Amino acid sequence: MSKRIDLAVPFEEKDEAKQFYVEWDDEKRVWWTTEEFMCEGLERWLPFRPTPEDVVESLPPFTSTDADRKHVELVSQTCEFREWMLLMLPSGLWGAFLRADLEGRAASAVVEGNYTEGCRYVSSKPADTLAFMRENRIYQGALRQEENSWSTGSASHDDVDDTIPLYCVGQLIVGNQTLEIQLPLGCERLMVHLADNAPVPAKNSELSLEVFAYLDRYTPDSVKYPLSKQLDLAREISQKLRIPMSTLQRENRATCLAFIDQHKADLTLYRAIFKELDVGSWPLAKRINNYVKWSTAKTLLSNGVPWESIAESLGVKTKATIEKYAVQATETEDEMPELLTVPFFQDLIQLGRNGGSVDLTLREMAEAQAWESFSRERLVRTALRKQSTTEVVI
Repeated sequence: MSKRIDLAVPFEEKDEAKQFYVEWDDEKRVWWTTEEFMCEGLERWLPFRPTPEDVVESLPPFTSTDADRKHVELVSQTCEFREWMLLMLPSGLWGAFLRADLEGRAASAVVEGNYTEGCRYVSSKPADTLAFMRENRIYQGALRQEENSWSTGSASHDDVDDTIPLYCVGQLIVGNQTLEIQLPLGCERLMVHLADNAPVPAKNSELSLEVFAYLDRYTPDSVKYPLSKQLDLAREISQKLRIPMSTLQRENRATCLAFIDQHKADLTLYRAIFKELDVGSWPLAKRINNYVKWSTAKTLLSNGVPWESIAESLGVKTKATIEKYAVQATETEDEMPELLTVPFFQDLIQLGRNGGSVDLTLREMAEAQAWESFSRERLVRTALRKQSTTEVVI
C-alpha cells in the first residue's frame, strides 16, 4: 500500500487541491494523498520545512551585506511610494529599487555597478523612473480616476463633456460566471437611444445582456477587468508577499491570472508559515486576556471598590465570580512570574487594560515574523534553484 502523505492545504485553496486525488481526514482535519498519486501540482502543499542550516551555509551569499544595504539607503532620494526607493546612480542614471529587495542580493548588485540586475528599472530621466514606480505598485486598492490611463485616453470625443468618464462598466453573466468589462460610453448612449425616450435598461435585463454579450465578443482583452475573486487573490499576493502589480495586471484578466500563477506557490508558503505562527500565539493571547480580567478584579477589590461595580464593569453577576477572578490572578502570577517583569508581557497587559486588542497585536506580530521567515526561505530556495541550474549547465 502506498504511503500516506499529509498536505498543508489552506482553507482558501481547498478547491484547487480537490482537483487532484486528495482525501479529507475529518479526525486530524487535514487533506492527504498517497505516494502513488503525489505529483508536481501537489508539491506546493507539502508541509513547510525550513531549509536545513547546513544547506544554507553551503550556498554562496544569498543576501546583501550590511554595508551594501547602507550604501543603497544613502543614494536613495525622496520618493512618494513607500515600497520603492529612488536611487541616484552614477552617470546620470536613476533606478527604481524595490525596498523588499534589500533582503536579497540586489543591493550588492547596485554597489557592484550592475544596476539592471539590482534595480527593477533604470532610466536617465527621474520622471520616467517615478512613472514606472507609479505603474508598478504594491496593490493599495482601486486606482484613482485620474490615474486610469485607459479611461482618460487621447481619443477625441467632440460631443462628450470632458468631466464625464469616457466609459461605463458592464457585467455579462454566462452560466455561473460574471464578466466585468469596461465599455465605451457609446454603449450607454446606444441603450438610451434604442427606442425614443426609453430609459436605460437594468444591467441584468435581457436587452443589456444582449448588448454586453455582443460587446464582450468584440472588446479586446486589454480592457477587460478581471473577476473580483481573481483580483482579490492578486491583491493578497501583492500585499502579503510585497510584490508590485502593474496597472495592466490590476485591470486585465489574462495578465492578472498570469500574475497569480507566477506567485501562488509563494503565497501558499507564506500562508503555511503564518498559520503556524498565528496558531502558536492563541494560547498566549488567551492567557493575557484572562489575566487582564482577573488582575483588574483583584486590583479593584483590594482598593475597596464595591463588588457590584466590579461585576458590572467586567460583565459578571456574582461576588463569588469576582473573588474567583482575584484568586486566579494570584495563581497566574505564581505560575508565570514573567508577566510582572518582562516588558513584552507588561506591554500586552497594559494594552488590554487600555481597551486595545491583544489578539490583533499578536496577529500583526505573527504577520511580521511570517514575512521575515518567508522572505529568508524564498531567498534560500532561489539560491538553491540558481545553483542547481548552474550545475546542470556545467
